[in-house]
Parts: sequence; structure tokens; C-alpha cells
Amino acid sequence: MMMNIEDFFEFRADGAIRIRGHRIDLAHILPYYHDGYSPEMIGLEFPSLPLTTIYAAILYYLSNQVRVDAYMETYFASAQAAITAHEAQATSPVSQRLVMRRNQAA
Repeated sequence: MMMNIEDFFEFRADGAIRIRGHRIDLAHILPYYHDGYSPEMIGLEFPSLPLTTIYAAILYYLSNQVRVDAYMETYFASAQAAITAHEAQATSPVSQRLVMRRNQAA
């Protein structure tokens, strides 16, 4: 049975591109590829992924570079927005007291 490259991925309704059978997003793998990691080196970072799946992720990226680059930009912008929103939330009174005590002790 011949697999299509898309068979390695789960294309979710929310736009996420996950590795089928894993909670790993394509956006987790590709930064390593962009940093010059070989597929074997990426495999050391994601030991639950078969090497064929890592090659499939790279091949999918290379075959759909414009689409995946746009996806990655959206993915990381959304992640940064979530971080910023979390940091902007008011801390609980208990957390505020702990910070005050830590600052007073310093």
C-alpha cells in the first residue's frame, strides 16, 4: 500500500497540522530543520517519531513551502499573543504577597 505524504499528518479544523498519532505539531519540528539539524538529529529531539515521519515532515514542508511558512508565521504569532496575554493578567493576591515578601527579603 502506497502512502500519500498527507497521510503522515492530521489537518485539524482549527488549522493545526499535527503529526498523525502524536501531539507534536509540524511547527515543533521545522525550527530544528531551519537551524540545520539533520533528520537524524531531529529524531533525537523527538524520540517517539519514526525517522520516516521526520523525513515526511521535511518533504511536506519543501513541497508546500509557501503554505507552511504562512502556517508557521500564524502559529508562532498566536503563541506569542498567548504569552503576552498571560503575562498581562493580574496576578493573584497570594502571588502579589509572595513577590512583595521576596522583594523585601532581597
